[in-house]
Amino acid sequence: MAKYVYVFHECKSIRKLILEIGLYEYYSNLERMGYGNQKPAGKTFYLEANLDCIFLCYRYPSGLNIKIMNRGRVGN
Repeated sequence: MAKYVYVFHECKSIRKLILEIGLYEYYSNLERMGYGNQKPAGKTFYLEANLDCIFLCYRYPSGLNIKIMNRGRVGN
């Protein structure tokens, strides 16, 4: 597993990214993962990136971290 290069927490940019990716894909991934009834809300979204891809992540108040979606190869 590759080490993470950075973690990004800026909420406005992440919200814009979710809208650009599409809310349908976002909600579909939540349903597929079994989190459809516990939709993320608040300011605990963040992006994690390694050498291979970028992940949209969310930290629930209970401390559970989930990776909602990823975006292929970085820079390709």
